[in-house]
Amino acid sequence: MNGQKFSEISLCTIGAANSEETESWPSSGPWDGDAGNIQKENEVNPPNLNIQSSPNGKLSRLRETDSDGVGDQKGSEGWFQRCFIHCYGLFLRSQHSIPLNPSRRERLIHSLRCPPHGWVNAALFCVICFGLVWGFVWGADKSQASPGGLIFSLMILYILCSTAGRVVALVRLNPLIGMLVVGFVIGNVPAMKKIIVIDPKWSSTIRSISLVVILTRAGLGLDPDALRRLKSVVLRLGPLPTVVEALVCAVASHFILGFSWEFAFIQGFVLSAVSLAIVVPCMLSFQERGLGTDQGIPTLVMASSTVDNVLAIVSHAVLLGVVFSKGSLAWKILRGPVEVLVGLIYGVGVGAILWYLPSKDAEQLQGRRFLLLLSAALFAVFAGRGAGLPGAGALGCLVLAFMTGSGWRRRDSTADKATNRVPPMFARLWRFVEPFLFGLIAYEIDFRKVDGNTVALGISVLVIGVIARCATVLLVTMGAGFCFKERAFMAFAWVPKATVQAAIGSLAYDMAKELGLTHEQEIGLKILTIGVISIIVTTPLGAAAIELSANRFLRRTTPQDISESTYL
Repeated sequence: MNGQKFSEISLCTIGAANSEETESWPSSGPWDGDAGNIQKENEVNPPNLNIQSSPNGKLSRLRETDSDGVGDQKGSEGWFQRCFIHCYGLFLRSQHSIPLNPSRRERLIHSLRCPPHGWVNAALFCVICFGLVWGFVWGADKSQASPGGLIFSLMILYILCSTAGRVVALVRLNPLIGMLVVGFVIGNVPAMKKIIVIDPKWSSTIRSISLVVILTRAGLGLDPDALRRLKSVVLRLGPLPTVVEALVCAVASHFILGFSWEFAFIQGFVLSAVSLAIVVPCMLSFQERGLGTDQGIPTLVMASSTVDNVLAIVSHAVLLGVVFSKGSLAWKILRGPVEVLVGLIYGVGVGAILWYLPSKDAEQLQGRRFLLLLSAALFAVFAGRGAGLPGAGALGCLVLAFMTGSGWRRRDSTADKATNRVPPMFARLWRFVEPFLFGLIAYEIDFRKVDGNTVALGISVLVIGVIARCATVLLVTMGAGFCFKERAFMAFAWVPKATVQAAIGSLAYDMAKELGLTHEQEIGLKILTIGVISIIVTTPLGAAAIELSANRFLRRTTPQDISESTYL
C-alpha cells in the first residue's frame, strides 16, 4: 500500500515537472539536447516547424513539416514578406545615406525617397494647400473655381509661373525670365486665354500689392547708420545716375518714340530704376567671398541701389498724379509738392506711432509688428490712389517703413535686434507675390497690339539710358578713393532692371484704362511693353556682367558676415 502511494506521488511529481517544462519552453532556453542549436539557427532564418511531444510530455524532436503542401505555403508567405520588406526599404531615406559628393542621379534618387523631403516635400505641400483652397472655393462658389473663374485662373497662373521660375533657375537664369514667358504664353495663346481669365481690376490690385511689398522692403533696408557713414558717396551714387538716366531716356523717348514730354519723363523714370532682386543677392555673395569688402563696395552698391529705387518710384508716382490730374494749371503745378508733403506727414506720423504699438512686452511681437506695418503700408498706397494722390501714397509707404525700421533699431535691445523677423517676413511675402507680379505684367501685353518698330526703338532708348548711367557712375566716383576697375564694376552693377519696372511699368496704362482715355492708353501700353523688354534684355546680361566684372575687377579680402534680410 505504501509502495503504491509512493509510486503515484512520484508519477504526479514527474508529470507536473514535465508539464511545467512543456509550457515554458518557448520563452526559456536553451532546450535539452540539440534543441539549443536549432534555436540559434531559427533566430537567423526560422523555418516552418512542427513540434512533436512524447506521451510523457517531453519534447522529443523538431522537424520541418512538408505534409499536404503546408510548408510550401508558409515558405512562400515568408518569401513575399521578405521581398516586401526589401522593396520597401529601397524607398526609405533612413536606410540610405547620400554620399559626400553625390552626382545628379544620386541626388535625384535621394530626393524621391520617403518620407518626402526637400523640393518633393515643398511640392506636395503646395499641391495639398492649393487643392484644399480650390476645394473650399469650389464649395463656396463653383463659378470662381471652374476654368475661367478668377480664383482658378490666379491659382493656375501662380503654379505655372512658380514652376517655370524653378525650371529656368536650373540653367542658371533668373527665375523671373520663366515667369515672364509663362505670362506671355497665357496672355497670347487663345486656348490658354479662354481657360485663364483675369479681371484687369484684380490684376492691377495684385500688382499694387507687390509694389507695397517692394517699397516696404526698400524702406526697411535703409539703415540710417550706414547712410551716415557713406553719405558723401551714397548721395552721389544714389540720386545722380538715376536722374541722369531718367533725363536721357525722357529726351530719347520724346524724339525717338514721339512721346509727349509728360509721358517721356514717365518712361524715363520707369527705365531708370535698378533691380534690387538681382543686385542685392549678388552683393551679398561677393561679401561672403570677400570681393571688394575692404573698400565697402558691396554695402555701398546696396545702399545706393535702395536710394535709386526710392527716387525712381516716388518721382514716377508724382508724375502720374500730375499727368492724369483734373483741374486748373495752378493745381497741376502745386500737385507735386502737395503729394510730397502729404506722404512725408503720413510716413513720419504713423511710423512714430508704430514705434510704441505694439508694446515690447506683447505676445507674438514680431508677428504683430509685421501685420501693423503691412496694413499701414497697404492703406497708404490704396488710400492715396483712391484720393487721387498716388505719389503721396508711394512716398508715405516708403517713409513709413524707413521711420518704423529706424525706431525699432534704436529702441530694441541687442537681443531684440537679433530676433527681428519683420524683414525676413517681408522677404517671404515677396517670394509669394513675385510670380503674380511678373506673370500678370506679361499677361497684360498683347503681341497683336505691339508694333515691332516700337520694340526696336524702345531697345535703342534703353541702351542710350544705360550708357548715360554708366558714364555718370564713372564720373561721380572720381576722387572717392576707388581705382578705375572698382568704378567700372559699380557701373556694371546698375545695369539689371526687373522688379521696379514690373511694379510701376503698367501704372500709366492702368490709370488711362480706368479713366477711359484711348490715346493715353495706347501710350501706356507702349511704356509697359518697353519696361518688360528692359527686363528681358538687361536681367541676364546685367547679372552676367556683375559676376564677370566682380571676379576680374574686385580685390579679395576677408569675408564679411551680413544677413540678406537687412536689405531685402
